[in-house]
Amino acid sequence: MAEDQGLVRGLRILGNYMSDPSDTRGTAAWSGNGPKGAVSLYYLWSLERVGVFCNVRTIGGKDWYRWGVDLLLPTQKADGSWVGRGSGGSPVIDTCFALLFLKRSDLLPDLRETLQKRVTISDPGLDPKGINAKKGAPAPEDSPLTIDFGEVPVKAATARLVRVRGPEAFRITGVRGTDDQLQAKPPSLSREVQELALTLRPDKSGNFRRTIYLVTDIPGRAEVAVQIEARVSAAK
Repeated sequence: MAEDQGLVRGLRILGNYMSDPSDTRGTAAWSGNGPKGAVSLYYLWSLERVGVFCNVRTIGGKDWYRWGVDLLLPTQKADGSWVGRGSGGSPVIDTCFALLFLKRSDLLPDLRETLQKRVTISDPGLDPKGINAKKGAPAPEDSPLTIDFGEVPVKAATARLVRVRGPEAFRITGVRGTDDQLQAKPPSLSREVQELALTLRPDKSGNFRRTIYLVTDIPGRAEVAVQIEARVSAAK
């Protein structure tokens, strides 16, 4: 069976787009699409549809499901919901998109099987002319995770428990970039999914943004960048 060159080219450029999970190109940059810098849940679900339908484990040389899980788990709210870009910041719609991605449901198994019988579909890797070929552009695995605290009161402690998934069991041995405003308590056991306790106590109102670095024992990933965001309201 021959490869469909349209699918090959499409998968190749899609791999390049995975460097920007917030999907802020062109009209997608419109502020009404949801919180700036947040993950686009509609984009993730669309990518999941491609991965399942084409029956490929990797896109652009990257395990697309692991990539998405690493983006979703740390951004899940305390009540279990998600709020991201792509739907105007609707928690109901965004949570549906997140769950559909995590489920990896095959809604059209007969069509997928028919396609597999007609053409060979494999991951062609990244487009050498795409965005990752630009000098200094970060690889997808180097893009920081984002944790949005939402709206928090100034000078009051707000706690969050977030999950960080690794490729296998790992430990978070330390955290760099914390201070009196932002504290982190890493777990001590080696697990595939770690629960990181964060406490935010901002000293002034406005937008809070900070990048911290998780020190890990993951081979080749001594540090993992995590971006912390919040909208700090003034005291009443």
